[in-house]
Amino acid sequence: MVKIPFSFYPEKFIDKFSNTFITTGKKIVDKRKDLQLYFAQADFKIKPEKYVACSLAATVLNLIIFCLVFVILFKAGNSNILFGVLIGVVVTLFMYMQQMNYPRLIILKRTRNVDVNILPSLRALMVQLNAGVTFFNALKNISRSNYGVISEEFQKAINEMEAGVPAVEALEKISRNNPSIFFRRAIWQIITGIQVGADISNVLKEIVNSLMQEQLTEIQAYGGSLSPLAMFYMIITIIFPALGITFIVVLSIFVKALGQNYKMLLYAILGLVILMQIVFLGLIKSRRPALI
Repeated sequence: MVKIPFSFYPEKFIDKFSNTFITTGKKIVDKRKDLQLYFAQADFKIKPEKYVACSLAATVLNLIIFCLVFVILFKAGNSNILFGVLIGVVVTLFMYMQQMNYPRLIILKRTRNVDVNILPSLRALMVQLNAGVTFFNALKNISRSNYGVISEEFQKAINEMEAGVPAVEALEKISRNNPSIFFRRAIWQIITGIQVGADISNVLKEIVNSLMQEQLTEIQAYGGSLSPLAMFYMIITIIFPALGITFIVVLSIFVKALGQNYKMLLYAILGLVILMQIVFLGLIKSRRPALI
């Protein structure tokens, strides 16, 4: 069973409790047709309606517990308990949204893993074919190597082939549900080469050259995007804080009220700078090319 994020309860209990929400889960899955594709690409060993039902079960329990906790805290502080209920509802809804977006997060991780490993794995496959290894054995060697999700996908194809499924059908199956466009493109070209009887090593050579050109293009685009980001980073995290601190220190000399609170303003600026540092690190990481 897939681990449900923000589910703090025993799996067996959630599994049984989720049966109450199976009908609702089916209705949500019927309305969101993309969930079927997400679960296939994330390689989840659970049906979408069951996952949604488990998420709803965990959400109901979270709602009760968080509302009680915040109500008790607000009551102890002699505050309006309705605010506690509101905060409990907001927190629970946030957790439910994260649960529903969890398959997409797994897809992004799998895509990243595939894109990073696709060039080394295809090069290794090409080298083995040039060395006289059969295509089936070369695929088996790649599946036993450390190429992350690609090794897992090739192992699925090997299992299908060993069960009597033709190589073309086995490769089509693993390419159909893979989230990486580069992996699907490479497999489709290999399938086409098999169908027309071409030399697979030559096909792989063309695929590798194409991916290398794609990688070079992405690196150049990435380098071009870093220049304005670096300038923006300098302005937001160095120039503005320095000017702001200088302005606050000078102004605190003339304004008595500000002089008493300028330390809080300095801490606020420090917190803002740290926040912007984290945001920029996230921006740089998100813009990194997929193939490197």
